Amino acid sequence: MKKGNRLRRTALVLALLVLAGICTGVAASATKTAVPKQLTGWWKRPAAGVAMHVNPGGKVEINFLDGTRPFHPKFSRVTTHRLSISGIRSCSGTGTYRWKVANRKLTLTKIHDACEPRVGWFDGSIWSRHIG
Repeated sequence: MKKGNRLRRTALVLALLVLAGICTGVAASATKTAVPKQLTGWWKRPAAGVAMHVNPGGKVEINFLDGTRPFHPKFSRVTTHRLSISGIRSCSGTGTYRWKVANRKLTLTKIHDACEPRVGWFDGSIWSRHIG
């Protein structure tokens, strides 16, 4: 085999290895959402009759205080003050929201979201920290 062919083959193998590493890293990071500790736990909106539990992996359960069946949105791409919300049956895609925790209150504010039911649930909502 000529030297030029070996170099090209070696370069191709290296490029494929780098590409495989990038794809594996992206897939691993996409499956693991790390939610900041201050956002996790139980939150309530008593006036609306709902409680919300956010776990460290981004899974969310919203329970109705009257016993109505809960629903399970998902928080993903969580950064210091932004997150994406998906997983509401009547909505496709995701909505992006700003979040803020201060004085045991969680506030969610829409950045962009085309889903009216999700906007109704989350935009401008203020959740109080629930202990116990």
